[in-house]
Amino acid sequence: MICGVQPLEALTTLERLAAGRGSSFFVAGRDWRVSGTPDGFDLLGPWGVYRDLRLSLIGPHQVENAATAVVACWMLGQRGLLVPERAIRDGLAAVHWPGRLEVVRARPTIIVDGAHNAGGAEQLAAAIRASFRWRRLTLILGAGHGKDVEGIVRALAPIADRLIVTASRHPRAVPPAWIAAVASAGVRASTRVDEAAALDAALHLALAEAECDDLICVAGSLYLVAEAREALGLAEPVEFERDLLTR
Repeated sequence: MICGVQPLEALTTLERLAAGRGSSFFVAGRDWRVSGTPDGFDLLGPWGVYRDLRLSLIGPHQVENAATAVVACWMLGQRGLLVPERAIRDGLAAVHWPGRLEVVRARPTIIVDGAHNAGGAEQLAAAIRASFRWRRLTLILGAGHGKDVEGIVRALAPIADRLIVTASRHPRAVPPAWIAAVASAGVRASTRVDEAAALDAALHLALAEAECDDLICVAGSLYLVAEAREALGLAEPVEFERDLLTR
């Protein structure tokens, strides 16, 4: 079992499961170490060291994710399926992950990220702080029923100068008014909160006042991100069949 960075409780559980199945257990921070940024990072592991790996994804957390993937490649090699170092380097440099800190437009910069829980929202906020500069940040936020809306708002609201709450077309989308009520307790006093019935309207509100050095972030729901990519010409429309949904 190959395990990236995890909370202690999760790590303990995973290690116990691996031991129960007689599996080896490789864990970040003990069996390999990584340092650097997506623009260049070093990875020290059982094979030695890979220096100056380059990653096309944005965000410090993606370096940890990439390191875990490289360790998996090394493990495959131990079992006879060799992944050459050149292939690893080329793969990391070329990887594209739609909807994960994806820059979909410039001037103003628009990014979309499918963070739909508190942990993902915290990583998104940290990545935005580390990777972008902006005059004003407008956050377009939607969520689905059953998600930790309070946790998502708590993580993302502090970085927003303006918050536009909205809903995707998905039938399990949380009404914007409900998110706005949650957000009212979590935003800065200077943060403006607006509601939009749909993603198209939210983008219109954001772009109507945006200047070229502003940042617009769409987050909180993979369905909302899919609609944003669709609205910006990056994907085909998605229709949701109610009878296929998890109740």
